[in-house]
Formats: sequence, structure tokens, C-alpha cells
Amino acid sequence: MKMRVLSAFGTVAILMGASLPASAQTAETPVLPDETISGVPSQSLPTPPVLTAKFTLPMDIQVAKDPGITTNTPLTDQYGSDLAKWGESVSECLKSKPVLLRVVGDESVPFVIGGSEGRLKLNANDKAVCSL
Repeated sequence: MKMRVLSAFGTVAILMGASLPASAQTAETPVLPDETISGVPSQSLPTPPVLTAKFTLPMDIQVAKDPGITTNTPLTDQYGSDLAKWGESVSECLKSKPVLLRVVGDESVPFVIGGSEGRLKLNANDKAVCSL
């Protein structure tokens, strides 16, 4: 089941990567001191015009988890009584991207795609939610 989900995400990523402009296809991540890229504080991947789908260096990329979020409905909990504010927050959330981390051993560093970090994180129950 997990492999099928990853395969579906991979297919979507390939299709989106082929249709996005070169600036939106870049990813940037800090380089840890123990990694083999020496003297470089961060790395941009890939260098256009190479498509993101063709960049195959093995990396462990995960959605950030915030165990401090214990509810499955943080936007409803915060803005439930104000329908206009709730609707605006949900619309913004639907347009946002996940907060990604590149995991290296026991450490993790940000993995930013297209120059901006997202808002979606996993909560304590491993459900995707918008961080407030």
C-alpha cells in the first residue's frame, strides 16, 4: 500500500515538474557538516534546465511533524465561530505546500522547493494539517 502511494506521488511530481517554470523546479537545502559536500553551506538542486523529475540522488524527504498539534482540526478549533475567517484560512491552507525535511541519519534539515516553505505539517496523529 505504502509503495503505491509513493508511486502515485512520484507520478504527480513528474507531471508537475514537466509543466512548471525552471524557477519553481528548484529545491534548496542546507548541507550538514558531516556530509561529503565540503565548504558549501547550502545546495540548490537541480540547476535549470534539468527537470526535477530527472534528479535522482537518493534522499530521504519527509513531511515535517509537529507533535504539539494534537487536534485534527486546528483551523476549525481556532476560527470555528468566525465563518469568514475560517473560510479564508481554509482557502489559504488548500493553496499551501507541505513543510519538507531532508533526513540525514539522526538529523534533519529544511528542503525548500520553489523558494518558499509550506504550511502543511503532520500532527501528533500523523494527519496532515495546516500549522497556525
